[in-house]
Amino acid sequence: MEIIIGLENYKKDYKNVCLALGTFDGIHKGHKKLIKSSVECAKKNNGTAVVMTFSEHPKKVFHNENRRILINNEKEKIHLLKKIGVDVLVIAHFTEEFKKLTPYEFVSEIIYTKLKAKHLFAGFNYTFGAKRAGKAEDLIQMAKDFNIKTTIIKPVTIDNTIISSTLIRELIEKGEMELAEKYLGYPFLIMGEVIHGKKIGRKIGFPTANIKTYNKIYPPNGIYGVEVIVEGDNNIYDGLLNIGHNPTVNENIENEYHIEVHILNFDKEIYGKEIMVKVKKYLREEKKFDTMEELIEAIKNDIIIWENHLKVKENE
Repeated sequence: MEIIIGLENYKKDYKNVCLALGTFDGIHKGHKKLIKSSVECAKKNNGTAVVMTFSEHPKKVFHNENRRILINNEKEKIHLLKKIGVDVLVIAHFTEEFKKLTPYEFVSEIIYTKLKAKHLFAGFNYTFGAKRAGKAEDLIQMAKDFNIKTTIIKPVTIDNTIISSTLIRELIEKGEMELAEKYLGYPFLIMGEVIHGKKIGRKIGFPTANIKTYNKIYPPNGIYGVEVIVEGDNNIYDGLLNIGHNPTVNENIENEYHIEVHILNFDKEIYGKEIMVKVKKYLREEKKFDTMEELIEAIKNDIIIWENHLKVKENE
């Protein structure tokens, strides 16, 4: 998959562009249906499956959202799109000039002139142009002026519930990881570089890989059962993820936020490597223990609980 950062760097003339439009935060089952439709279109027409998305979420731009709202960081989004079979990913920036484009200018200048799309794919709730004034039905009519075909993808539902990034975001923020996985179609991902920490886990017999944090949402503070994949290693490991402030060992917890994973049956040095954590199940809240011995016993118990859960799943 070719990755183009910034519309100004989109300079090639790709053949028969089947263009998928959207923020695609989460790359959930509804997004996958839309993007796969563009991939199938490209295959059928000997063309190019192009996805155009954004470096920032529109809500942060148009509504001045300051809190973390992204389900995926850029690395995670790229990883997920590669698996679908996209040919070209365009990550556009919300420049001042871009934000001021009217809906018609967006279709004329970006979709037609810049991206040279032949067939558009967008979701039923797609909005575009200055102040997000353009709607999906407007896209159909405007694209006709440039002889561009448009396919609007209907909502995808599970148990009569429309799958949306907003719904999934709420589930993740509540720690309902199994339900979030149901709508996403995959476990919530945390991808990032392994960085140096205080190495307290190593001292008590449970070494952890500290993961660099990004401007995205994370589940509530607590302990989670996870699967782990390490860069350069083809194995899938089970592990325990700790999200929070490590109150037992940190005095000034308000200023320290950690995401770290203890990988079971693993003893390699992986500093500087990329790690992928698939968050499967919330196990317990984060606690402050009175002694290190109590913390050690709690970790041992967490491992037993997670391993027993895995055995049950294996036998289902």
